[in-house]
Amino acid sequence: MREPTPREHGAAEALTLQALPVTAHEFRPYGELLEPPSDVGRMDFVSNLQNLRPHMPINIALIRTSIAALPLHVTEMERHRFSTQVFLPLDVEAYLAVVALDQGGQPDLTTMRAFEVKAPLGISYGVGVWHIGMIALRGAGQFAMLIHEDGSADDCEFLAIQPCTVNSQEMEQ
Repeated sequence: MREPTPREHGAAEALTLQALPVTAHEFRPYGELLEPPSDVGRMDFVSNLQNLRPHMPINIALIRTSIAALPLHVTEMERHRFSTQVFLPLDVEAYLAVVALDQGGQPDLTTMRAFEVKAPLGISYGVGVWHIGMIALRGAGQFAMLIHEDGSADDCEFLAIQPCTVNSQEMEQ
């Protein structure tokens, strides 16, 4: 007698993603890539920062992250319904950005993507885009983070998702 498949038990199939090198075109539905100037000087308005609660102050935070254990097992995502969220690597060589678009207040797993991002590129997640916390690939490191928030429950929403495994080319290095 054969074993029933997960589908026959009503469970969803396991989701596996291969992280790909990020490009501005592929990341665009989820936000923006922030590339530093190639020449000496200043680059203004490199991101379309949005704040849908105009009375909210801006928060600039420093975040220390550990190195990813690969393959990465994702069971939860977060989103910020009222603000873009920007991450700038300070001393991180490479990191993962795992994202999904919103569908009725939940991550749309059919739009879930994993990107490998190499410093000095920063990222700006669009308002309402689901994502995981920052994950460094080659060693622990720090990010500067910018978001409009006040510490209330409306700032960030967390949601458990169907488990997903993320593989990375970094596993082979």
